[in-house]
Amino acid sequence: MPAALMEDHTGDENIGSHDGQASRDPHWQCNHVLDGCGCAVWSVLMISNWLLSGSGDGRICMWSLGHWESTQSMLEGHTDGVASLAANDNFIFSGSADKTIRVWELGTRETAHVLEGHTDSVLALAATEDHLFSGSCDKNIIMWRIGTWTCQHVLRGHTDYVRTLAVSDRFLFSGSNDKTIRIWRKEDGEHQRVLQGHSDWVLSLAVSDDFLISGSEGDIRVWSLDSWDCVRELREDTNGVNSLAAKGNLLFLGLQDMTIRVWRLGTWECIRILEGHTDWVYAVAVTDERILSGSRDGTVRVWGKVG
Repeated sequence: MPAALMEDHTGDENIGSHDGQASRDPHWQCNHVLDGCGCAVWSVLMISNWLLSGSGDGRICMWSLGHWESTQSMLEGHTDGVASLAANDNFIFSGSADKTIRVWELGTRETAHVLEGHTDSVLALAATEDHLFSGSCDKNIIMWRIGTWTCQHVLRGHTDYVRTLAVSDRFLFSGSNDKTIRIWRKEDGEHQRVLQGHSDWVLSLAVSDDFLISGSEGDIRVWSLDSWDCVRELREDTNGVNSLAAKGNLLFLGLQDMTIRVWRLGTWECIRILEGHTDWVYAVAVTDERILSGSRDGTVRVWGKVG
């Protein structure tokens, strides 16, 4: 299905920092608005030279980098919304409200496997070279072996939906509607500890070199990767933090107030507010040169770094 392309350079950026560092912080502008997904965009991903978006109708749209005038491919097979996307060097993974995970060959973009094991919607995915982790409304996390595509472990402990996953060098982190974050050893799924402190659902997670960052309704918590202590709490008023991404010394937030906010790690200062979406921002992904955002307004925005 062809995607309509709109160019939009208006209302891109408000600057939230005015100190000496502000002039050295990067700026972004919205270069492209991709309006080809048909309905709410639940997930976005950049892999190799491809931008992917998962939508509420079960389709995955793919655009070739720099060729934004039409979708280059449409991955079809899911029968309900695609809530999560992940990838490694060889495969794209999609998790859906149809309770399945589809494995797509990156080269051919054909379905290689359909993974079944969850009994409810698959909300979250995280991939390494050896394993795929999936989190579901069935409250469980499944650890899949890449290659054999077998379930190695079912990680149990959460008492409500598993909404978000993130991985570091050693650990898998899971955030849940039970308001907790659980830490699991990545190599074998052994449970390590529970982080408590949020007063509402844990909607999003991101990992930087030194911190685990968790987002909830109006609340962002920063956890030390060394001590697991909560070292900082940031407020977003009543603004739900639907998505988080960390890149370098920056943290990117996709918010229910329709904006993407950029925070500087360490100083914990909001340095940019990117505006343009007309409904909740569900998903944010970041590369060296771009921010990708998917929204309930049915669009994907591509923000390019300038200056």
